[in-house]
Amino acid sequence: MTRFIPHGEVRVHREGRILILEGHGPWNVEALQHSTDKAQPILQELSGAPWGVMASIYGEPIHVPDAEAHLIELVKRDIENGRVGTALIVEKSNSPSFATQHFSSIYHRAGDNVEVFNDIKAAKCWLMKTIQLAQSNLEKMQ
Repeated sequence: MTRFIPHGEVRVHREGRILILEGHGPWNVEALQHSTDKAQPILQELSGAPWGVMASIYGEPIHVPDAEAHLIELVKRDIENGRVGTALIVEKSNSPSFATQHFSSIYHRAGDNVEVFNDIKAAKCWLMKTIQLAQSNLEKMQ
């Protein structure tokens, strides 16, 4: 595969059991790999118990086809490591309805539980409840 200069940016940080992503698109696979490398320490800390993602999307809301396929595989791997949901917030996007459809499709194809929000507070509340429910269900099975 030909390597390209990364385009698109994803900033990552953690709040408790939530991985916070802030993405400015469009994205190629090189940008996703760079972001994955930055997120690796956080992903290792979250692994082993239920956790979620709050993703805020800005700019051009598109992944090139290789990046889309790569993101699906990343999300599948995250689900195996405890990811229980994604709260998606589309902000300051040139095409908000397209962004919602594009990202929802990616996350659904990966098997993720995704909800779309206009408000960070509501997104965080839903995600916390989703994580708590998954943790409760896990404890009942033990």
